[in-house]
Amino acid sequence: MPIVRRPEVQWAGCGGPCGLIASRPANFELRTLGRAFDPPINALLRGDDEVEPGTSTLLEHLIAPRPAKTAGRRLYAAAVRQARSPGIYAALGAPDTPDGRFEIYTYHLLLLLERLKGGGREAAAASQAAFDAYISGLDHGLRELAVGDLSVGKAMRRLGEAFYGRAKAWSSAVEALPDRGPMEELIARTVLSGVADPRPAPLADYLLEARRKLAATSLERLLEGEPDWPV
Repeated sequence: MPIVRRPEVQWAGCGGPCGLIASRPANFELRTLGRAFDPPINALLRGDDEVEPGTSTLLEHLIAPRPAKTAGRRLYAAAVRQARSPGIYAALGAPDTPDGRFEIYTYHLLLLLERLKGGGREAAAASQAAFDAYISGLDHGLRELAVGDLSVGKAMRRLGEAFYGRAKAWSSAVEALPDRGPMEELIARTVLSGVADPRPAPLADYLLEARRKLAATSLERLLEGEPDWPV
């Protein structure tokens, strides 16, 4: 049987070529893959109150990672923790379901990658490391579910395409500001998909406030893996 390796993916925010090209709409189905993440994501989807950083390989424990890589992993874990904030679901209307939590996590990660873009070499490395943690977590989760090597590759590509679709749609929505219409439409068809009476305005308010707080956070603090989020 041929060895099928995990696809090498580079996040577009680093300025380099992307291993995956977005070819699907922003509302492409992520949900069937949502359960297939490493411990932080699995805990998030279950609704656990405490979410710990993901697992590392033995080699990574023996070899100290570069500071930017450490920062990226911390940012990844910070996005997962913030996505579990009860107020996002109780007060802002995001569905407290595996699908809803997964979508909220995705937007937090996109916010971090957007903030790091254009921040220089260390920011680019941290951005890539955070995205790598996202991809690595999915790969690990799929294999834990005993998905075959060939199926893992296909599923990874689908998730990568979906992620880039959301990133592109988010960028377009930001460019349309101060017109909030595109952003609210994006939230309605992703986070609030399937909700009987979707009201995206409160979530749009939250994401815009999160974007403002991250913009006000120093790059040095971000590279320490400590983003500021709305309370």
